[in-house]
Amino acid sequence: MAPTSLKALPEQRLDDLDPPAAGLRERKKTETRDALTAAAHRLFAQRGFDATTVDDIAAVVGVSPRTFHRYFARKEDVVFADSEARFERFRNRLADVRPGDTVLSVVRRAAEAAAAEAPAHEADRLRLVARTPALRADNLGRYDELADVISTFAAQAIGEAPGDRWPSTFGACVMAALTSASRRWAAEGRSDLADEYTAVFDLLEGLDRPFAGGREAS
Repeated sequence: MAPTSLKALPEQRLDDLDPPAAGLRERKKTETRDALTAAAHRLFAQRGFDATTVDDIAAVVGVSPRTFHRYFARKEDVVFADSEARFERFRNRLADVRPGDTVLSVVRRAAEAAAAEAPAHEADRLRLVARTPALRADNLGRYDELADVISTFAAQAIGEAPGDRWPSTFGACVMAALTSASRRWAAEGRSDLADEYTAVFDLLEGLDRPFAGGREAS
């Protein structure tokens, strides 16, 4: 019997695989994504963002540029590869309201936790963003998104709309303070990002408000 042509075989979907095989495939995908991210950050630190190509990054990992683009649509996206996951953890932490909390104390706790789990290359990424116009534009959009998350949380906490004066001002001020702390930490090599966040939150105490109606964690 003639061997079956590979082209004649039906495409195997992840859903069709046995659980161990599906798990292995997902693990390999995660490992490839992580390897591409790590390689990109090393090359960006050595050569700069503009001088590093997608081909360069893929070659370090031993995959094709096409494989790179399965994970990242653009070169800029690999710089912020973990942003969505970090944003999601931040949103979840804002839902952790405890007895005696104020609006600022919840946001402070979420931000300090985010700083404590920042990746090892975070300072390099911040410095790279600071000196690369294309990345600064991308990053500004992400900061605006996070400011909106904070404003929305603050609005819900006090029973107002996110666009009202206090929630929108609170979100903008918190993000300005965190941005300033992050940039100073990266530029000056300060010891701990969480300590920088703590210091700037101390400066924001005058902006704080209690939850509407004395609401506490359920």
